[in-house]
Amino acid sequence: MSKTSKPAAATAKPATTKKEKVAATPEEKMAQIKAKYPTQNIAPGSLKFDEKKQKYSVEITCQHSGCKEKRRVFTSDLFQVKLCVAHTKEARRKKRKNKRNAMKDALKAATPKA
Repeated sequence: MSKTSKPAAATAKPATTKKEKVAATPEEKMAQIKAKYPTQNIAPGSLKFDEKKQKYSVEITCQHSGCKEKRRVFTSDLFQVKLCVAHTKEARRKKRKNKRNAMKDALKAATPKA
């Protein structure tokens, strides 16, 4: 045995089956999603499987204060979606406006006064 090779026991990975990772029922799947994304307002019983996209989707409630609008999103997007479509557009507009104003202010500060 050479110095660079490791014993077989050290390189062997524990055997895991796909059945251990996959939830058996929709309730278990929903519990896993809620545990993974505790800050999301996921509507109970809204888990659906999209045959076309081969993904699960859930319905969330907008987290903007006073808004109760619901939005259906894929579970893979839950980490980045928190608002309804209308409030998402509003937040993007506000962010762009703030960025544009910051650029204008930086340009004014950089130009020498005559």
